Amino acid sequence: MATIRELLNGNIADVRLSAREVSTAVSIIQIFANAVDSIAAKLAGMEELAKKASSPDYSQVQVEAMQTELKDLATEINNVVKDTEYNYNKVFTAAG
Repeated sequence: MATIRELLNGNIADVRLSAREVSTAVSIIQIFANAVDSIAAKLAGMEELAKKASSPDYSQVQVEAMQTELKDLATEINNVVKDTEYNYNKVFTAAG
């Protein structure tokens, strides 16, 4: 009888551990998805600026302002990649 109880207790402990691991994975995925959404929005803004900058409808000063904004958006993307963490671990790494 004690053996069955020990087996069940072991199985319950395994299930609880698995549930915690799944919860952790979901949290990491949510953080990653939010970062990717942020990057996608910035890329869409960059695409729009690039289209405007290539149009003859804007002056050189306006185009230069758009180029500055493009650089700022690129910096923001790099910051998202560099700063996105889960539990003090980088979500994006150079290793992939």
